[in-house]
Amino acid sequence: MTITDEDCLAETLAFNEHFEAAAASRPARGHTPDAAMLETLRRNRLGGDTPAVRLPQGQDRVVAGGVRVRTFVPDHVDGVYLHIHGGGWAFGSAGGQDERLWQLAEQARLAVVSVEYRLAPEHPFPAGPDDCEAAARWLMDHTAAEFGTGRLLIGGESAGAHLSVMTLLRLRDRHHITGAFRAAHLLFGPYDLSMTPSQRSFGPDRC
Repeated sequence: MTITDEDCLAETLAFNEHFEAAAASRPARGHTPDAAMLETLRRNRLGGDTPAVRLPQGQDRVVAGGVRVRTFVPDHVDGVYLHIHGGGWAFGSAGGQDERLWQLAEQARLAVVSVEYRLAPEHPFPAGPDDCEAAARWLMDHTAAEFGTGRLLIGGESAGAHLSVMTLLRLRDRHHITGAFRAAHLLFGPYDLSMTPSQRSFGPDRC
């Protein structure tokens, strides 16, 4: 059975309506949140107003270069997925979607390693990409010993997809490494910050 965009239209419209209602209570575009508000927004789920659920299956670790990661290891591991969270390079966290990452780990039989990369504006570019690169290099050197497999994948959503691509390009251009990651799982990544023509002409409703 093939699922098309039309099959998901009702669910998508319902999500957009809920997201728009939640967004109405947030600071207006251009408003700079203070430290307390920024901490609250980062602690909550992306797109929501409630704190993220943290599962006991998640383990916080520090790897090469002092980079923090959150790992999820199921009983059977066929590969390792380096996950890079979304959040506009300023929000989100490695511990912000435990339920989804643990489900992915169990169902796909993947050890999931989510990078707690440094966020803007406190840590300007290229701090975030540096952390993602360091985590990728660490996995390449330790995945067999740590997880019993050499199969590596990388991916993320939104800003995480952008950082995944940047990490692969850095491995290629800085270290002449290609093919170490067998697949890239990229969800709605912003790869051109000037936006595509369709994005620029979309209109005033941004939800």
